[in-house]
Amino acid sequence: MKGYNIRYFLTFLLVGMACFSYLLCRAASRVLLDQRFAFGVLVIVLAVTWFVGLHGLSRSYTELVCPPFRGFASDVASTAIDNRAQLLIGDYWQVWPVVFEAHAQNDNHRSDQLPVYGAAYRGDVLRERILRLSRRKHGIQALCLLDSVDACSRTGAEALHTAMSVLPGSVRAVTVASRRMLLMTVMLEPAASDR
Repeated sequence: MKGYNIRYFLTFLLVGMACFSYLLCRAASRVLLDQRFAFGVLVIVLAVTWFVGLHGLSRSYTELVCPPFRGFASDVASTAIDNRAQLLIGDYWQVWPVVFEAHAQNDNHRSDQLPVYGAAYRGDVLRERILRLSRRKHGIQALCLLDSVDACSRTGAEALHTAMSVLPGSVRAVTVASRRMLLMTVMLEPAASDR
């Protein structure tokens, strides 16, 4: 299975299990004329599927996200929180799991954490909020999962549809999970086409 969020295949699993359960009940009702027994089998199969296969209503994503990826997201989220970075810049599949992990860490045990936002594909949904945050604090602390300032500026600007500039002297290299990343302060302004 993919090493990504359950939402991409949860609907398929639920529909598939419902169809499988229906077929199982139909077959059982033909073999066993007692419909109460067939209904009992259905309830048992659905309960096992829900609580064992899908882990019930748990917010923790256990093995549905591959362990190496989960560890990476946790390490990067901790680094972002420790350095008070509020913006994560990089690839969609790396940034969003880290954003969600940072929020999970905040929910669990870090009450002083600032909100963390993503500057990756689909990050433009929160663009106005991120722009306000950048203006109010005269820049926003960012952790870029890429290894060059130009790539960080370009990726962040494209993702948020803004003009992004890095404050001189604010760039610092950090290594997380044996990967080089950049910690920096960035200024955001609406793109020229939005003014």
